[in-house]
Amino acid sequence: MNLVYPTLKRGFEVGDYDSTLWLGKLIQNIYQTKGLFEELGSLVEMDFYKRCHEIDPENNQGNGLLLGSLLNWFSYCEHEWPAGILYGNDGASIEQCEEIRNEVKFALSLVTEQADIDFIEQFLEKLVQYETRLSKALKSDS
Repeated sequence: MNLVYPTLKRGFEVGDYDSTLWLGKLIQNIYQTKGLFEELGSLVEMDFYKRCHEIDPENNQGNGLLLGSLLNWFSYCEHEWPAGILYGNDGASIEQCEEIRNEVKFALSLVTEQADIDFIEQFLEKLVQYETRLSKALKSDS
């Protein structure tokens, strides 16, 4: 990582697609190397793939990795269901649900497989149910 990282970092800083893509692919190494995560702005895998999408929205490899990252995040968000939808380590707030919803809409623009569409639709149903429960709880607290 010590040989490759400086080159990838320079490429990332100037918006080079391949450097940005490889930083996403090597994220586990970045997490494990003291100081690199913070040096790169505390970006996670999905952030690197989103940057790739901004640089070249037509690149199928990057879009596939981004979609996979989003689907993994949605899966994490719902893994405590039916107790709730997570955001980080806590239950999502109304504002965070809106952020998740925006990511769901974005993911739908990338999806090509019916199985992924089905997963996203069932996740969205859970998100709506959770938001409804959260809204009712907030109203009853008022």
